[in-house]
Amino acid sequence: MPPSPAGSQKAIVAVQVVRRTPILYFQAEEILLMVSVAGPKLVSPCLKALEGLQLSNSEVQATAVFEANIALILRFLIDNDLGGGRWIEFEAGAFLVVSETSRSTTAQIELDVHLGHGTKFRALPMDTDAGSFVPPLRTAALELSVDVESQLVTGAACVLTVEGQAQPVARAVWLRALATQQVTEEAADSAVLFLSEDEEVLLQHLGETLAAMDADIILTYDLSETVRRMLGKRGIAKAGSPLARSLCRRLGAEVKLTPKSNEVSGMTGRLGFDLQKQVEKDHRLVDYSLGALSQHFCRIPLPELSAATRAKVLRSRPRAYAQHLLRQAEASANIFHHLAYLYNFVEMARVTGCPLSYLLERGQAIKVQCQLLREARLRGFVLPQRPGTGEDTTYEGATVLEPACGFYRCPIAVLDFASLYPSIMMAHNLCYSTLLPPGREKKPDCPDFTESPPTAGSEHATCFVKAQVRKGLLPSILEHLLAARKAAKAQLAQCDPGEAGATRRKVLHGRQLALKLSANSVYGFTGATNGPLPCLEVAGAVTAYGREMIQATKAKVEQHFTTGLGYAYNAEVVYGDTDSVMVKFGPEGFALDEAIKVSKEASTVCSSIFPAPVRLEFEKVYQPFLLMAKKRYAGMAFASSSSSPELETKGIETVRRDWCDLVRHGLEETLKRLLVSDGSDGCQKAIAHVRDVCNDLRQNKIDFRSLVISKSLGRNEYTAKAPHAEVAEKLKKRDATTAPRLGDRVSYLVLAGAAKAKVYEKAEDPLYALENDLPIDADYYLENQLKQPLVRVFELVCGDVHKAESLLFGGLTSQKVVVSTSKGGMGKFVKPRPKCLSCSADIDHGAVCTLCKEKLPEIKAQALGRVRALAEELSQLRAACARDCALPSGAFPQLPADEPVSDQGQASERCLNEGCPVIFSRARVAKQLGSAREALQRLDVKEA
Repeated sequence: MPPSPAGSQKAIVAVQVVRRTPILYFQAEEILLMVSVAGPKLVSPCLKALEGLQLSNSEVQATAVFEANIALILRFLIDNDLGGGRWIEFEAGAFLVVSETSRSTTAQIELDVHLGHGTKFRALPMDTDAGSFVPPLRTAALELSVDVESQLVTGAACVLTVEGQAQPVARAVWLRALATQQVTEEAADSAVLFLSEDEEVLLQHLGETLAAMDADIILTYDLSETVRRMLGKRGIAKAGSPLARSLCRRLGAEVKLTPKSNEVSGMTGRLGFDLQKQVEKDHRLVDYSLGALSQHFCRIPLPELSAATRAKVLRSRPRAYAQHLLRQAEASANIFHHLAYLYNFVEMARVTGCPLSYLLERGQAIKVQCQLLREARLRGFVLPQRPGTGEDTTYEGATVLEPACGFYRCPIAVLDFASLYPSIMMAHNLCYSTLLPPGREKKPDCPDFTESPPTAGSEHATCFVKAQVRKGLLPSILEHLLAARKAAKAQLAQCDPGEAGATRRKVLHGRQLALKLSANSVYGFTGATNGPLPCLEVAGAVTAYGREMIQATKAKVEQHFTTGLGYAYNAEVVYGDTDSVMVKFGPEGFALDEAIKVSKEASTVCSSIFPAPVRLEFEKVYQPFLLMAKKRYAGMAFASSSSSPELETKGIETVRRDWCDLVRHGLEETLKRLLVSDGSDGCQKAIAHVRDVCNDLRQNKIDFRSLVISKSLGRNEYTAKAPHAEVAEKLKKRDATTAPRLGDRVSYLVLAGAAKAKVYEKAEDPLYALENDLPIDADYYLENQLKQPLVRVFELVCGDVHKAESLLFGGLTSQKVVVSTSKGGMGKFVKPRPKCLSCSADIDHGAVCTLCKEKLPEIKAQALGRVRALAEELSQLRAACARDCALPSGAFPQLPADEPVSDQGQASERCLNEGCPVIFSRARVAKQLGSAREALQRLDVKEA
């Protein structure tokens, strides 16, 4: 036995004989030893010492271990009926306020509480105003920028917000630069600026400022990358240092970053929030850059700057650079508040009882495990150490009925099981504690039980005792969660709709969402073979009942809704997936309102054959409906006959990042035309749209922005034969100062080239291609981007693949446009002959041919009108770019004045923002305007 901790006289504090019931399998209560040790590090050696120990004059033998792997913080919270995000109430005199000199943390208030000797305390109920109150937590949104080549921090910005206050309470910027002048007074609303050429001094001041801000939440776009930049090459902030105090409230603690896993450890007392990671988990988007998230969620544009652009702006426009850093920090704060992450996570902590940090640092399993431990404690059960499941152990998943694939113009009803898996577990009492050991069901003394439907690969029946014998822990947890969610939704409906009820609405919405997610996580917890307590018998039984119910629903619908029983048509289930069935109640022309009426009747009829609380509900009607394959369909969804329909898709990829916008937008627009809700045939409109897109593509009429493909440049990809890497190398040779650097996203087009040329050989920078009239490879975009997703949609509409290909792509009337260029090859030695500005006939000189001279006044007027229209369009595009992509100078008089931003003319239609939405339109219109002005000069017409 290792020595006891300092100040402790013994390792084992207490040993009690208790009666508990092991949770795994239905079994009787047992006599157990509850051993309390002096510290968490003593658990493992104590286990080894007690293993197999036979106590004298006792039947107790240490043959099994329970709950020895529970984290100390969870053990404390569970044993004292406390939880994350909860308020604790102590009776008067039960605590002492720790003096400033004796504190172990930098918290504003530190209490010393002795929980023994009858100290009374409790967690306030969540359904009270006091218990649901969200405190004025402080969030520091932090942004750091580094020079990619030197890896030195060039600047940082922080925005401090306090929950309940509309505006930030503090803003600060740090730059690695020298002040040019002293400033005695700063505007009240301006950000505080700190300057130093020494990175170490800069980071030290950053740490001191963050420590003074004393934020509860450190919010960054990329937490591990931000901490890595702060900690530098050593990857550690030493105890007591400003950086350690900025990230941790415990005195004498250090903060580390593990290089391989990028995990941050030691942030005790502060919550590190990784915004990008959380948004990627919660939302399916094409672009997860900070600028894209700001535009998508908050409708606030934020330019995305490449590494080269950031370096250039820092040199020439330091005030704009400082302001941009501040805008990035503000964007993170705006997104965080817009998505109500604080309320959602606080309520999830309250519902599950987990500490807030566990919700971010661990997976779904800890939430269920924490609730299971609480329920087990209340009912006298104990959880075992993680049992083995066997490497190849699996269970049969949910049923997916074979789809009757096709294009349905008639209404297709969707009937959905409400909370299917939770309701199955409650209806059949499925739990670890109700599961009979294999073979027990055959014994004469076996209690009343039910046998689950057979599972593929199972060697024995899976049986569970009925609720009247023993109510399962998992069903009890689920009943509590769903009842609490119902109550929260009822309270939410009664909230004040105005500003006065805004906070209350956020709390209740976060609570009902947390309750829903928690209930849906219970089934997955039992089936997670790498989780803390897998039980594939329970998980397999749940899916077995689900499969049986889907089949039973199909049978009931098709047997009940028939002409023989007085209905107008025979119903047909065309598809079923896990928790829902899709039913055709009538042919084309069957009224939508009638379909909804029959669907609601069907939900009632089918619900009656299942035990409570299993319930089938009417969800919506699709009309028309395209069923492509399992888990792949699209349709116009009606919640009621009076509601406006919405296009819904599942499994039809419209957000794949390796597709260009032409495919994503083209597929969406095609489906909108195909799935028309007014009863007309949208097939021909959809086919015509696809063919128009193909013709425009072949004639080089598609906006280059729609054809751009982008990918991030990795560390070793400059030498790789990948399209984006080749383009990066080309840009580096043209201008090394503006070339993409590591981590930058590189955009490219695939241009026309030799017949057997590789894709990477045909890749080119989009603006370079546009400026030099380089034609895109239409065949590449047709064959490798458009064709596959569109054919998958239309093969069901047209009957087969070959017919779909023929209707969509066959006999395209347009010829591929081969754009001539004088920029390379023999083109630079050839002088093109002038052409008539009206009919394009070859001429020797002048502006128009002999036949068109009589129309010269009309031609001049048209040319002048075209120049004016293009000039106006370009002006509007430049204004839009300036509005959304500009880098305004900040109010930082300590910094050198920014160099003026020159007007960008036709020859330099560029934008600092890598995600500029109009840059390609600007370049195209500017080029068209240049050509139109050349024509005007040939006609000898003044533009003014």
